[in-house]
Amino acid sequence: RRAQVTSGVWTPLTLAAGARRFTNDTTARSRKPKTGIVLLNLGGPEVAEDVHDFLLRLFSDRDLIQLPFNQSAMAKWIAKRRTGRIQEQYEKIGGGSPIRKWTDLQGEKMVQLLDKISPETAPH
Repeated sequence: RRAQVTSGVWTPLTLAAGARRFTNDTTARSRKPKTGIVLLNLGGPEVAEDVHDFLLRLFSDRDLIQLPFNQSAMAKWIAKRRTGRIQEQYEKIGGGSPIRKWTDLQGEKMVQLLDKISPETAPH
């Protein structure tokens, strides 16, 4: 399947071997395939007061957790029952989830590493 170039935008040409080639109307050039890195997390309550709402959203989302029956009612029950204990645990470690801080730090370290090992592909 060959892709056409529109408005100077490079579009991929898929080859049987799975490699990517980019082409325009006059020149065909090979390029090294790009690698993407995505850091994901499910988040967390940044402050203890957010715990109930976070748990409610988490347990209400059937894409994340499928409860055996009446998802909405069970999510409310679980959030109400677990909020106090989880708030106490978060207070012991600074008042909220550290997940955002650690994900941001991982991202910063990944950028530093990519800058070091592959400066020709910067900016990262």
